[in-house]
Amino acid sequence: MFVHGLPTPALLLDLDILQRNLDTMAGKARSLEVALRPHIKTHKCLGIARMQQERGARGITVSTLVEAKIFANAGFDDITYAFPLDSGKITQALDLAERAILRQGSGQALRLTVDDLATAEALETAAAGRDQAIPVWLKVDCGYHRAGVDPTSDYAVQLARFLHEAPHLGFDGLLTHAGHAYKVTSKEELLNIADQERDVTVAFAERLRTEGIAVPAVSVGSTPTMSVVQHLEGVQEMRPGNCVVHDRTQV
Repeated sequence: MFVHGLPTPALLLDLDILQRNLDTMAGKARSLEVALRPHIKTHKCLGIARMQQERGARGITVSTLVEAKIFANAGFDDITYAFPLDSGKITQALDLAERAILRQGSGQALRLTVDDLATAEALETAAAGRDQAIPVWLKVDCGYHRAGVDPTSDYAVQLARFLHEAPHLGFDGLLTHAGHAYKVTSKEELLNIADQERDVTVAFAERLRTEGIAVPAVSVGSTPTMSVVQHLEGVQEMRPGNCVVHDRTQV
């Protein structure tokens, strides 16, 4: 089909630039020695996500359960729903996770995120009632102040302990996102936020470990911070998303 025959509006991407962008971030993950779990909310495209897998991505990140359902139906078997779960969506999330496991035969297709004890307790109760196990991340506020627990608070430790001990919740570890990196006006500011994102979350992980709470992994990431960060010691995975197109807004 010629360009002039496309229904509009239509998104057109330069394949060479797209592949270069994918290669660059995949290479950055390798150099930092962390797993790459790209966020697909910018492109929402199965084909691009598969291109990311071909470059070594381990799983994907989504912002909505609708995105999770679409990608699970397409065979993606390791999906992190990175927005804190709302208690009203617990049944929907558990249904999706259960269907994905039955369809794919093995593995855990959906990982949830929480930052609220009441929601975590309701999730444990619901999962227990279905004899279902679900992996869960604890969302940490590293300075964005949109979501996540305050890592300096006793409440954060209380919630982490609950996730660690809950029989039907597998505690994946700590997840954060430095969304405030998009507002900076200098590279120096960006470097500071990249360091903050890593240091705040890793320090909280160490605090939890001294409290006897195992933290299997630390997950960080935004395209700005991952593009400039110098090291990710103490971090196991990164989740950039906008790097696919490097636009100011989501497509």
